[in-house]
Order: sequence, then C-alpha cells, then structure tokens
Amino acid sequence: SLLNGKLDAGFVFSKISKNDIFSIHLKTVDLLIAVPTAYSHSLEKSGWEALSQMPWICSDGYCPFQGITEKLFKNRGYSLLNTISTNDEFTKLDLVRQGLGASLLLTEECKTDVSTGKIIAWETEPIRCDLYLAFLSEKKNDPIFRILTKSINTVWNNNS
Repeated sequence: SLLNGKLDAGFVFSKISKNDIFSIHLKTVDLLIAVPTAYSHSLEKSGWEALSQMPWICSDGYCPFQGITEKLFKNRGYSLLNTISTNDEFTKLDLVRQGLGASLLLTEECKTDVSTGKIIAWETEPIRCDLYLAFLSEKKNDPIFRILTKSINTVWNNNS
C-alpha cells in the first residue's frame, strides 16, 4: 500500500480522500452488469428483481465496483446474493462466462464476450467509475514524481 511504503504509486478506481495521498484523474471508465446467457429470459421479465435473485460474483476485499453494485441494488430496494468472492477481474469475467453468476465489470474487458454472445451486458443507466494515479502527497515535488506526473499527463492527455 502507499501509506506503508510498499508501493510508490498505483492506479486506483475512485479517488482516495486522504490528505497524504495525491491523485491525478486519468479517465472515467464505463462499467456493465455482466450476466450469464442462461439468465436472459428471467431478466427480460423481472429486471432488478431477477438480478437480485441470481448468484453474484463479488469482491472479497476493498473494491469500489462492489460499493457501486451494492448501491445500485439498495437504491432499488434490493440486495444482491454474494455467492462467489474474488478480487481478480478476469476471474470474475470467466466465472460469468461459465454461468456461475453476474458481476459488475469494466465494459472494455467484456466487449468481445458480449459481441460474441458469451455473456449478456444487461442494459441499465450508464455506470461509471473514475481511474486515478495515486502517490504520497509528500512526494509531489520530488523530481522523480514530477517527471512521472508530467509523463502521465502527456500519455493520458490530462491537463491536471
């Protein structure tokens, strides 16, 4: 982690609200609710209710996607059925492909599977999350981190 010095910098979804962490917004990513194809008929009829009754592949540690998922259900008066837990996004996608449950995933990582019919992208309002580069605030003026910040801004076309 950044605070204990194990990492110098890292990519994080969702801004860290700590004074000792400096973050640079890189982009906003689109998320989708990835559903096994076997559930397509029940979703057409029951929507969020059907989603709340199917098994879900969730995160077993901190993940902003998990918080977003739980909020989506809570705002509609439902909760989700956490059946399988993992922190690896590619494992989540593979488990959805295998029909073991639904999951909130990066749209970009699911495009091929959706277009080839291996999974369903359940249609709902746009779901988004911000991606940041984060490092300790005390390193903001360090020459290496100034170069890193400049390079990140150049590569990501960011004007921060």
